[in-house]
Amino acid sequence: MRLDLYEEKRKDITNTAHHNRVNILVPFDTNGTLITYLLVGKKDDDANAQDTRYSVVTLWNTLQSQPGDIFSRIAEGSYAIIQSTVRDVEFVDGFQRVSASESYLFLNAMTDYERKVLVLWMNSSKEKKTEIIKSLQAATIKCCSDKVRPVLVASTVIPSVNDVIWAGVFSAQNQQDPENSALALYNISNIQGRTKG
Repeated sequence: MRLDLYEEKRKDITNTAHHNRVNILVPFDTNGTLITYLLVGKKDDDANAQDTRYSVVTLWNTLQSQPGDIFSRIAEGSYAIIQSTVRDVEFVDGFQRVSASESYLFLNAMTDYERKVLVLWMNSSKEKKTEIIKSLQAATIKCCSDKVRPVLVASTVIPSVNDVIWAGVFSAQNQQDPENSALALYNISNIQGRTKG
């Protein structure tokens, strides 16, 4: 895998005005893009508190030769972003499978009614950023059968030849309960609807 970032001019893509921003950069071999996750936790000083859609994932160029130059998020006349109507989003983990060119993002989300854990999947082998975003699929991850544990605390991917085996540590958010946390294993090879461990 060849990374051209050292050859390109430098541009700061952080935004110090938003203290709730988390950037994790992942290079894509085929299309020369990188992905950044944005934590959108609700804050009292948020100037866009009335917005109904929030940018949670943005794809950025990694090559000066791409349209818009290095670190541009422009894709065919619009921004290459994924938006959410859920404001309280916390990204916990993410990984990319190089052989299959797949990207997985794991997050906690709080809606008006409940907390839940989601997994997002994208096909990162697509040539255009808009095609990567169109490949997005999502599933709710449920844990466990004995009691509801709606918060993902930590996770890891387990090496496997054919399947994508993933382990997550889930919490019921009750520190007084001796069974507050649980470790669960999942086969997340096919992301659709709901995934149970």
